[in-house]
Amino acid sequence: MTIRIFNHALRMIFNSFSDALKVSLVLSVIGQIAVLYFSFQAFGGTPQEINQGDIPMAEPSAVFPYLLAVLAQFFLSGWVAVGWHRFVLLQEYPQSYLPKFHGPNIWGYLGRLLMISLILVVALIPLSVVIGLLAAGGGEASLVIGLPIIGVALVWLSLRLSLVLPAISVGARMPIKESWAKTANLSTSIAGLALILIAIGGFVSFLPLSGPLGIVFSIVTGWFSILLGASILTTIYGITVEGRDLT
Repeated sequence: MTIRIFNHALRMIFNSFSDALKVSLVLSVIGQIAVLYFSFQAFGGTPQEINQGDIPMAEPSAVFPYLLAVLAQFFLSGWVAVGWHRFVLLQEYPQSYLPKFHGPNIWGYLGRLLMISLILVVALIPLSVVIGLLAAGGGEASLVIGLPIIGVALVWLSLRLSLVLPAISVGARMPIKESWAKTANLSTSIAGLALILIAIGGFVSFLPLSGPLGIVFSIVTGWFSILLGASILTTIYGITVEGRDLT
């Protein structure tokens, strides 16, 4: 079932590629370019380089516009995700390269996304303690094994809780506990999806790309990751909530 869900999510994108571009391209690219621009202004490097510790920290006054750009990208990503969920589940076709703005749905989507993020942060605390204890006893080898396991666990938990996102996108109310219950029968398949996503993310992060090519690659992968994540959630929602078959 894992591979079938993943393949269905990919077909969802590529079988309606022109609509996928209309829903996502402009908003996604604007958000990412803004983050990259203000990242260079504040730190002299990309967010990836900042995370790797290769760029010195900037003055607080230079960081503020960067943080605003990150918030703008967060909002635009929610706009894209809501538009894509509605396209697939409600057949709401985009009429231009700017998807229809559904304010209450988007704000509801972002609020639920923040709530899920807080749950993941809480879940990360005991996982980090366990990994820390293992690292103290086993050194770097334990981290090489433990960190991907933490990543898979967090993505699995996120997918189990996140049916609330396509639900609010189409105007339905779903508590997080209902998402957990609805996905119970697919728990193992969702674990497989989490493993695939972590493996892809790990592979992409180790690609030795820099300069203009690296920036373009970052924008493309960022755009595609939004669509892929939304498509996987839409697929799981269709199976567990609407009783759809995988075709």
